[in-house]
Amino acid sequence: MMNGWGLVNAGAVMEQIDLPFYRVFHSGSPSSATTITYGVPVFVDDYESGIATGNYYADKHMIIHTYSNTFAASTEIKDGWERFSSTIGTSAAT
Repeated sequence: MMNGWGLVNAGAVMEQIDLPFYRVFHSGSPSSATTITYGVPVFVDDYESGIATGNYYADKHMIIHTYSNTFAASTEIKDGWERFSSTIGTSAAT
């Protein structure tokens, strides 16, 4: 890739480089299942919540999302970042 004067044509060089093809994949919509258990005894000791310390009954909502990802047989997965669990709390006022 020399031009007659010994200079490298950087644009031409970059066009000839065959870089690996990488892409970021985000899962689509999950299949979900919900289980609600009513009247579960809980102990609250969290002064920041504004709820008096003590024993209470709560309704437990458990939601399980299952993501299924399908790739071509030729796909090579170099790295991944799985999110094993998360929680979202709700206000005690609601």
